[in-house]
Amino acid sequence: MIDRGRPPFRLEAAGLAARRGGRLAFAGASIVLGPGDICLLRGPNGAGKSTLLRALAGRLKPDRGGVVFEGAGRELSEATTLVSHADAVKGTLTAEENLFFWRELYGADDARCAHAVATLAIGGFLRQRVSTLSQGQRRRVALCRPLLSGRPIWLLDEPSAGMDSASVMRIIALIEAHAAAGGAAVIATHEPLPISARRIIMMSESA
Repeated sequence: MIDRGRPPFRLEAAGLAARRGGRLAFAGASIVLGPGDICLLRGPNGAGKSTLLRALAGRLKPDRGGVVFEGAGRELSEATTLVSHADAVKGTLTAEENLFFWRELYGADDARCAHAVATLAIGGFLRQRVSTLSQGQRRRVALCRPLLSGRPIWLLDEPSAGMDSASVMRIIALIEAHAAAGGAAVIATHEPLPISARRIIMMSESA
């Protein structure tokens, strides 16, 4: 059941096309997102999934089409949290120090921080430098950021990369709980994910 206590919102992208490195990354992409929606972007590496996520986050101006966001009392850039495949964590800092940085950035309280640590099961390596962690552990640290942000739309690029099956199921439960609470997510992945997605968009590599 969707939590109707969260302010309503609507993100609509119509006929998007964008170039990357001088060539067409994708064309004709259209997405509509509202509370409770989960959308999967499926396709091989090089299909433009990451570029599309950046356009949806307002970080990349598409060559054609546009993104319209309404509601939640925020601008598009303040309503989305993008977690790219590069993790966006500082390797020279510990996991705990990365969380502290995001806590200050988003104004998260102690309860939200504790929830992120418990939900993503990172308590066992909080004081380890991120550069020493495995790929899956780094991803779990990175995925604390959308939890701490409090923003309604999560844009996640290969969120399950490097994870074992138990961790993958933990991430799926996290995303589904966010949607049930009135949030939304767009997930880019080249592998199938056993998640309750309202829509699956298949993307192919551009010539």
